[in-house]
This record gives sequence, C-alpha cells and structure tokens, in this order.
Amino acid sequence: MSQDRRFEKYMAEQFIKRYDSSWSYLRMGNDTGEPDVIFARADKTLGVEITTAFYEDTYREKTSATGQSYAAAEDLMCDIIHSRVEVKVAKNYTGTDTTILCVRVNDPETDDISMQLCSTHVKLPKQHSFDEIYLLHKIYKNGNKDYELFKVFPR
Repeated sequence: MSQDRRFEKYMAEQFIKRYDSSWSYLRMGNDTGEPDVIFARADKTLGVEITTAFYEDTYREKTSATGQSYAAAEDLMCDIIHSRVEVKVAKNYTGTDTTILCVRVNDPETDDISMQLCSTHVKLPKQHSFDEIYLLHKIYKNGNKDYELFKVFPR
C-alpha cells in the first residue's frame, strides 16, 4: 500500500473513531468510483472519501509580507475548504450503502468557532453522491494532537 493510501486509511480511521466507532475497516476503495476507504457493520457498508484542506507555505509567507489580518486568513481557509468540497461533489461515488466526505482541515491556527462557521457556509449543489459531509479539524489540547468533527451536510 502506498504512503498516500496508508494516510487515507489513517485519516478515515480517525474520522470513524469520532463518527461511530462501531464500524470496522473492510478494505481500501478501488479508485475507480468507490470512496477511498470502506468500513462495514453487520450487512452494511460505509465509504469514506478523504480530502485535505491546508494552507501552502507560500500563502503564509504572502500573508506575513502583506500584513493581511487573521480574519482574512480564516476566510481563506473557508474558501479552501469550499474548493476541496466542490471538487469532490462533482464526482460520483458508488459501491457502498452510505458515502461520506471527510475534509481534513490541517490548520492549527483556525479555531473551533471558525470551523463551525465554515461548516455552515459551504455551498453545495442540489445533487451529489454524499450522504454526509464533515470537516475533521486537527486541534491541539495541552500539547497533544486530536481531531474534532464539524458537520457540513445534511444541516
């Protein structure tokens, strides 16, 4: 399994721990229409498609150089999240009973309030193949890394 696929599996497992830990890892998706990682429970399957929203180092450098405000940086993160969701909802995923999009947000400077606001402002088309969409935000508590879920869809 490639490093990218191991990372998708790891992130999907982090998501499942916070979503509903009664699901068990079944297998990786086939990359031809199935979600990245497939879980099972009884006679049901759940597919989790993983994508990541993050600032690039060049943006941080540009922000420091131009003196943009912290609020503008948070707005940009919401735009990045929206663009990642937009790419994924344009695709059709099949092969599981339930399909979830999990957007991993890799920005420790964005706080929970900003994530909550972002989760309510993501624009979605009327038709897409996801049953649910979540943000999985990396947070740091007392020096330890953890993740928190924010529901985007359904609202």
